Amino acid sequence: MSSSCSCLLLLASLISIAAADTNEITVNLDTVQCVVSDQFLSVTIDAGSVGRGEWTKFDFTTSKMLNLAQALRPTMLRIGGTSQDYLIFQKNQSRNELPQEDKSPMANFNMTIEDWFAITQFVYDIAGWDFIFGLNVLLRNKDGSWDSSNARDLLKYSAEKAQLVNWELGNEPDLFSENISVKAEQLAMDFKTLKDLLVELQISPQYIGGPDVATLNRGAFFTSFLSHVDPSAIQAVTWHHYYLNGAKAVLPDMFNVAVLDSFINEAKEAKSYAFKYLPKAELWLGETSSCYGGGTPVLSSSFVSGFMWLDKLGVAALTNTSRVFRQDYIGGSYSLLDSSFNPLPDYWLSVLHKRLVGVNVLNVSGALDHGRHVRVYAHCARQPAYPSGDVVLLVLNLHTYDTTATLMSPSLAAAPRDVYWLSPPGNTTNVLSKEVALNGVVLSLNNDSLPDLPPLQQSATPTLHLPALSFGFYVFKDTKAKACM
Repeated sequence: MSSSCSCLLLLASLISIAAADTNEITVNLDTVQCVVSDQFLSVTIDAGSVGRGEWTKFDFTTSKMLNLAQALRPTMLRIGGTSQDYLIFQKNQSRNELPQEDKSPMANFNMTIEDWFAITQFVYDIAGWDFIFGLNVLLRNKDGSWDSSNARDLLKYSAEKAQLVNWELGNEPDLFSENISVKAEQLAMDFKTLKDLLVELQISPQYIGGPDVATLNRGAFFTSFLSHVDPSAIQAVTWHHYYLNGAKAVLPDMFNVAVLDSFINEAKEAKSYAFKYLPKAELWLGETSSCYGGGTPVLSSSFVSGFMWLDKLGVAALTNTSRVFRQDYIGGSYSLLDSSFNPLPDYWLSVLHKRLVGVNVLNVSGALDHGRHVRVYAHCARQPAYPSGDVVLLVLNLHTYDTTATLMSPSLAAAPRDVYWLSPPGNTTNVLSKEVALNGVVLSLNNDSLPDLPPLQQSATPTLHLPALSFGFYVFKDTKAKACM
């Protein structure tokens, strides 16, 4: 190769790098790209936490639990997961009357009326959340169909208490082992059975969700189910996503651009399948976090987990995902609260998202492109925190160095803005911190209450200064964006 050719290639490469580092932000302020649920950011608790008497060990009536839960409203709580397919509702026996249970994870366990009361008291009376509960699909009749008798007991009991519960049936059925497998076509019929049972009992939930698959393509389970299920039996198409195996994830994975990009393709694929087969149903990311298997100790509970969480919220909204259920509110290395019910970094990120981000999603040029180290998503700002017409940007800098981004939309460049920037304490790059700072101030509870979360007010400028390995929100005021009026 000639030296002149080599120089041209080098120059082209440098130009390409320079273009990538310009980080120009262009937002369509005239048109709403899509609309998500007011409960877009929702949470889960594993069903295993509510059986085996575990739930009754916690006092969910304290002012601390009240304040933590209410800060995430409006929200839907999903109780489900692997354990739901081993859960048996006991309508006639109390916890003290039941024999000692097998503690192995694949053994059936009991949920009593006392357990159900504790759950629903927390959901409805304390948190003020909506509720979806996963029924056990592995109770089977001899002909292979779903045995709905235990579900009937729970449905009748909840109806007698006038509780508005939404329902799911089965968790990650595409991962069932051969000796307990349920084929997609049969599961579709089982959902029709659930729908018919609800009609018989004169129960009208807003949502029946499913099939809660772990993968989109394993054995074509997802598409086979969607193509066979009665559309009246499904109001929410659900799937699960984790970036990594919790036992194998390492620190650089957590802000690796290629790892984050992997969700984009899957989110687009889920959308295409759901809208093809069940166009009237909502699309939900029914269970998700950083790493499966309970998360990765240290990584999934520290500041660095926020890169995956905030980016996923941005991508999910742009791909018409109506709700995103974070695994877990309590429990596992990926929970929002630690074992003492103190907020972890992703909890504070979630609270800010709830307060600032509205349901109308705006298009940012290139927001679903691969290879972005500066990642930007846009919504109309949430009311009443901000008036109609204001715009919020979700911004992440995955670079290990400070950088800048330029606002190409004149009305944003000319607008004063409130900045809510999250970083490790001391504005360092200690991304393994279990604490998080908002505009340099470490966040913590104050006598079991959440502190004020004031923004840093900035005057108008077309340039955003983005510290290394950090993320946050910019709310542009007085923009009077047409899409947000």
